[in-house]
Amino acid sequence: MPEAQIDRFMLKVEIDYPSNAEETDILRKHHLGFSPHDLARSGIQVVADRETLAEVHREIVAIRVEDSLLDYIVRILEASRKSPHLVMGASPRAGIHLLLGGKALARLRERDYMIPDDVKALAAPVLRHRVVVRPEAEIEGLSANRVVERILTRVEVPR
Repeated sequence: MPEAQIDRFMLKVEIDYPSNAEETDILRKHHLGFSPHDLARSGIQVVADRETLAEVHREIVAIRVEDSLLDYIVRILEASRKSPHLVMGASPRAGIHLLLGGKALARLRERDYMIPDDVKALAAPVLRHRVVVRPEAEIEGLSANRVVERILTRVEVPR
């Protein structure tokens, strides 16, 4: 997929293979008629309707964000663009997703304000698929996750 299309995904969540028992359970459910195309018939309960999602969206929009955190996000993006380990750094869209994800995480943690730890917690999932690691850095064992970790250690955290 071209980088411009990959950049549209908010997060890249890394999921390991299921355990043998979990995989056996998946196969058993399919054998017994589970269809991911018909979740209602498969007994999967709907967890959120439109009204609930709209309310969650309003709550996330209302999360307070200090200007120092906006600056922190911009400095992380800038550091990715200047990193000697990256061919390509994070885009402005990455900053938007880091902000929105941080606000959502703050709400999940039952706060009405965002803190630097919200940004740090989401930096790798938001940036790992948007940055391109230099081949020579990969040969040295650096991954996108590790480069993001290094960036976070170098960018000053707002107080």
